Amino acid sequence: DSGCFSNLFMSNVQVYDEPNANFEAEVSWGCVPLKVNYINMSSAPSSQMNYTWNFGIGNTSSSSSPSYNYENAGVYSVSLSVETPQGCSDMLSMDSLVHVFPMPTPGFLVDRYEATILDPTITFTSNAYNADSAWYVISTGDTLYGFNQNHTFPDSAGVYSIMQYVTNDYACSDSTDRSITITTGYKIFIPTNFSPNGDDLNEFFKPFGEGIKSYYIIIFNRWGQQVYASYDSENGWDGKDYSGNKALPGEYFYRINLVDERNYSQQVEGVISLMY
Repeated sequence: DSGCFSNLFMSNVQVYDEPNANFEAEVSWGCVPLKVNYINMSSAPSSQMNYTWNFGIGNTSSSSSPSYNYENAGVYSVSLSVETPQGCSDMLSMDSLVHVFPMPTPGFLVDRYEATILDPTITFTSNAYNADSAWYVISTGDTLYGFNQNHTFPDSAGVYSIMQYVTNDYACSDSTDRSITITTGYKIFIPTNFSPNGDDLNEFFKPFGEGIKSYYIIIFNRWGQQVYASYDSENGWDGKDYSGNKALPGEYFYRINLVDERNYSQQVEGVISLMY
């Protein structure tokens, strides 16, 4: 030897196990609002792990297995970073993992909220948004398919509900409702003949009714000449013309214009037979 010598230095080196980031989403697509539960399947050498989740819109969480509510439609990438107390780390990013679809917005107009049994047809006009199909369910049991509809309600007074359902191509759906009131309106009873012959039986042609606010009747003979008119439903036609002469027996045409107690205007026409 050359007479040289060296000191030998020995030290222990500790190598830590690396974590392995891994996760899955219980649900990865759906309609707004969409709640996604994330399942942490990471393998780690220690129970003291640090987790950092990024849900794709800037919001983060340090929970082990968090949930997140997506309030807006879109496609979201999600990542998970794991780190041991010794600083060893791993990250898993899943691009376009969560697909959140828009909801349709239901809505429709009705041409009137109240009608009578004499004219019980209601028009529905849809103003739904982001909807690809629509249908209506009536409380009568009827179902109407399509955005815009006409429906004739039964000849029975009452309150009826109309439920509109809308859906889009993503199978997202929603609903809204309206109520329609059908009333009896008014009732009018019109004789078909009368005989003003002095026997005190059936001496006047006098329609009468219920629920009538105002009333005007005009009567014409077969040649179209007016022979009688009145605003008073209590005073009937006695079979005489404006000169006070007895009208000829036969058929006469009448027209009645009235307004019911709900201010609906109606017109009734027909024929009355005058006999002696």
